[in-house]
Amino acid sequence: MSCVKLACIDLVGTAVEDGGLVRHALKKALSVVGLDVDPPDLAPWQGADPAEILGHYGGEMAGREDAVTQVQTAFRDYLLQITSAFRAAPGARPALEELTRAGVRCVLTTGLDRDLARLLVARTGLSSWVDSLVCRSEVERGPPAPFLIYRAMERTGVDDCLRVTQVGDSVRGAVAGSKAGVGLNVLVRTEPVQPEEPLASVPGLLLISTLAELPPLLDRTRVS
Repeated sequence: MSCVKLACIDLVGTAVEDGGLVRHALKKALSVVGLDVDPPDLAPWQGADPAEILGHYGGEMAGREDAVTQVQTAFRDYLLQITSAFRAAPGARPALEELTRAGVRCVLTTGLDRDLARLLVARTGLSSWVDSLVCRSEVERGPPAPFLIYRAMERTGVDDCLRVTQVGDSVRGAVAGSKAGVGLNVLVRTEPVQPEEPLASVPGLLLISTLAELPPLLDRTRVS
């Protein structure tokens, strides 16, 4: 399957369908410290750590350890209450199975903490086809920094970025893939990227509408 050895796939929004629940959870978590942010305004922060979001919206609370802890705890606790509402994204299971059978290592990356992420992976039936899970807490910075991808490479023993594909549904993930120098940088999205969008500045970005399109994309695409 092409020359790809590792697929780094974003968990929430790409491998797992959340229907906007994560943004709603962020809104509720921020309200604990008195911040009122509409879920659509949180779209650019998809995949970011709640502490990072507080740093942007929190004003004088930014950097306050007690406020960060409150937001992170509220975010996690709310998501734990609604894990049963998450579903495997369309095409995720067969895509992961096909990639695994073709010898591609599959690693899910996420801004969630490990216990919560593992619970989501198990409840959505993806565990059998996932080699590893890399969480934001394991690296210095999350996307758009490329460190989640680098950690996935370390964990799977893949040492050539050109043999890696990054797959996500956010600007932050696409930029992380570009910074990491991956061979294939893939965005899961049904609408075309418009020229005025930040995504338009990410070079070589490939679009698919569901994860089901990933194996055939790798079949027909050769990396250098």
